[in-house]
Amino acid sequence: MAASDHLNNYIKAYHISWNDTPPHELFPSGLQNYREEDNRHPDVLHMGTRKAAMQIHRTHLHEYEIDPSALHPVTHGDAAHMKGKIEAVNRKFIKKMEGVQPELWEDVPGDPREVVHTGQVFPYRNLGEDPGSISYMVPKSAIKSGAVRYRGFTDLTVKDAEGRDARDKIEEEEKMYKYAKPTEK
Repeated sequence: MAASDHLNNYIKAYHISWNDTPPHELFPSGLQNYREEDNRHPDVLHMGTRKAAMQIHRTHLHEYEIDPSALHPVTHGDAAHMKGKIEAVNRKFIKKMEGVQPELWEDVPGDPREVVHTGQVFPYRNLGEDPGSISYMVPKSAIKSGAVRYRGFTDLTVKDAEGRDARDKIEEEEKMYKYAKPTEK
C-alpha cells in the first residue's frame, strides 16, 4: 500500500459499484448471500486499493477511510476458490511477493461470518484484483459505528471538456505516480 493511501491516520479504501448510492446503504442482492467457498456476506463490503477497484469495470468509485484501530490483527488469504483461479494471477501475486514472507494466516481465507460477529475489519491478501495487494472485508456495522467513514464517490462516466472521463484521469494519475522519479535535493 502506498503512503498516499493513508490520510489523517486513516487508510483509504475503495469499492466500485453501478450507482451513486453508498454501497453500505444498498439492500444486498442474492449475489451477496453467504456461501462457504466464498468470502461474500450480505452484511460485509469488500474494499481495496483504488487500482483493485478500477480493475472491476463498473461506473462509480466509492471512497472510504478505515480507522486502523478497527483492523483485525491478522492478514488472511483470499477466498478459497481464488487459490488456483488462474496461473497468470498466481504468477503476478508471487512476483509482487518476492522477498516478502507471507504471514502465517495468509493461506487461511477470512470468514465473513467472523467479520460480522466481531465487527472488525479483516484485511486479506487479494488474489483477483491488483494481485498481492491488501483488501478488506468490512462489516456494515463498522460503517454505522464510525470506525469506517464514507467519503463520497467519483462517477467514472463523467467527461471533462477534453472528452476524457474520470477513469482515464485516474489511470493517467496512477501511471504518473508509478513512473515518477524522486526529486533531487
